[in-house]
Amino acid sequence: MLGVLSLHSAAPAAAEPKREAVREVASLPSAPQAAPAQAAAPAQAAAPQSAPQAAAHPAPAPAVHTGWIIQVGAFDIERDARQKLSAVQAKAAQALGHASPFTEAVTKGDKTLYRARFAGLQKDEAEAVCRQLKRNDIDCMTIRN
Repeated sequence: MLGVLSLHSAAPAAAEPKREAVREVASLPSAPQAAPAQAAAPAQAAAPQSAPQAAAHPAPAPAVHTGWIIQVGAFDIERDARQKLSAVQAKAAQALGHASPFTEAVTKGDKTLYRARFAGLQKDEAEAVCRQLKRNDIDCMTIRN
């Protein structure tokens, strides 16, 4: 029981030590019937403290995109950027086969733009897809990630 409590008082750690703590608790000898209720009480008392902390944390960091990127626009509204991605994908689905569509918010001063992009391409592949998009009247540019 003390091992579990010491984890809560320590600085936040990676998920691995928490799994070890669960294994430690699971390997403890069984206690009489009254012990599970006692053991549950401290866990329940700790839950309200951890819930507000979880709600106060910002959203997870955006995913890291690999390879070359094709940008097909930047928009004032994220919905417009997503619509552009869908439209481009519909016109060039085969060329963009394994590319990952995403939007990226960029703030300059008090203005935020949402970039419509495709990631996960090799340089030659990104350049060929961008040329094909331009032939279909879709402005784009390739970016080394």
